[in-house]
This record gives sequence, structure tokens and C-alpha cells, in this order.
Amino acid sequence: MQVGMAIASKGGLVAPCNGRAVLFREYEILCGSVTAFKWIPIQGKFTFKAVVGGKPYVCGQDKKGEPIYAASTTVDGRDYGGMVSVKTKNMIFVREGKEEKAVDYFVLCVVD
Repeated sequence: MQVGMAIASKGGLVAPCNGRAVLFREYEILCGSVTAFKWIPIQGKFTFKAVVGGKPYVCGQDKKGEPIYAASTTVDGRDYGGMVSVKTKNMIFVREGKEEKAVDYFVLCVVD
């Protein structure tokens, strides 16, 4: 399972995978109460210690089965969705068809 950004003009979900953008035509969207989740800001390397005030919500897994978490960032005034994990260290997202990294980002967390 991957984490990415649903883009209507692309006709699916765009997710970072092995350095490039991959388009998925079939995907799931997380829905629920806005009071159950919150976005917690992170600067730099992702660690559980860096997440204060919530528990990162597992949204997928990498090839080896390691958990990945939803993340978001803003670049040049545009919001991007992507993923982060302990292995990636920073947020990974797709911008203009290429995989990029962000050191300032938000992680989706379950409210404590």
C-alpha cells in the first residue's frame, strides 16, 4: 500500500515510488471525523520522538512491510500529499512528475 495524492486531472492517485511518480487508477481515501485526526508539524528527520501530541497513523507499508505514514507539505504556495517513514527520514512526495523530499512537513496523527 502506498500513500499519495488524489488528483482529479490525472484520473487517480499519484504516489512516489522508487524515485518517480506512479499513477494508481484504483485507490482508497481515508475518511472520518476531523476531530479524530490532526496534522502535527515536523522539522527534519522523522522519529516518533519528534511527533508531539499524537500518534502517527499507519496508512500503508513499504516493500518490506515497514509502516508508512501520511504527510503533507507546502511548496511555492501549493499543498502536496505524500509519505514518510522511519527509513525515509524525510517526507517524500511527487512534484511535477518527480519524487522530491521535504524537511518541513506535517504528519497525520490520531488525536491522543
